[in-house]
Amino acid sequence: MSKFDPYTHLGITLNPDGTVTRAFKAPTVDANPEPSPGTTTVSKDITLDTQKETWVRIFRPTRLPSDHNTVARLPIVIYFHNGGFLFHSPANLSCHKKCTQIASDVPSVVVSASYRLAPENRLPAMYHDARDAVLWVKKQMNDPNGEQWLKDYGDASRVYIYGCDSGANIAFNV
Repeated sequence: MSKFDPYTHLGITLNPDGTVTRAFKAPTVDANPEPSPGTTTVSKDITLDTQKETWVRIFRPTRLPSDHNTVARLPIVIYFHNGGFLFHSPANLSCHKKCTQIASDVPSVVVSASYRLAPENRLPAMYHDARDAVLWVKKQMNDPNGEQWLKDYGDASRVYIYGCDSGANIAFNV
């Protein structure tokens, strides 16, 4: 019987410094903070922690619902991406599309949070990063100078935590 090598199976190479090289490079997309014809949402990236290299991508619909000539407050969805704790980020094309769809269809403000990846970072690092993202959203909503899209369009009384795959595990544990 041959020995199973998880690194080979996952397409990653362990480097001497403890990091890994991922052979699989999923397509990524840049944030689009300015509306353009045919887009249903806009998005922007914000750094949360430079040391941990964590960040969020915020999405909001380009068509904002209004209530008596004022912009209606939108629910806030904090989203944690899939990737088996090993792959992806909010910039991943499939993650970006999913968050675009949520922001457009619900409509809502979506905060797609990054987290440190395994195996370089072991659990509970991902949970801590997710908690930091949730607390960051709370701080922005309570700060008069907080993140403008959250302040202008978000409803702090309707905040939801959502994730897929490993992101669902993270959402549950947060």
